[in-house]
Amino acid sequence: AVDGAMNRLEAAFINRDRADSVAAEGEAAWYDRVADRATTLYPRLQRPRGERFSNPTSGRGYSCEEVDDLLDRIAAYFDEAEELTANEIRTATFRPKRGKKAYAEGPVDAYLARAIEILLAVD
Repeated sequence: AVDGAMNRLEAAFINRDRADSVAAEGEAAWYDRVADRATTLYPRLQRPRGERFSNPTSGRGYSCEEVDDLLDRIAAYFDEAEELTANEIRTATFRPKRGKKAYAEGPVDAYLARAIEILLAVD
């Protein structure tokens, strides 16, 4: 229930930001702003699988293979208009791995949060 409320609150803030921006600058400016944010995602999407994020310095991280699978879906969303929802990204889970088979969790989480923000902004 708490997660659902937080998700609705996040969507409400983005919708409010959109409404304020469109009222002040117009819809084209809003989409330009979202497009600028979306381009910040591309550099990682273009990196080879297994090299998109750093490995954890110690302990466990997220499975590189599973994170890369989700990033491939994000790339397909942008490049080929494949279906993908913010909720699919939000609820994605990754098995724990160690060493070179893992990505550090913090950067992955931050990246996915930005992707969710962008998907909600164009929804």
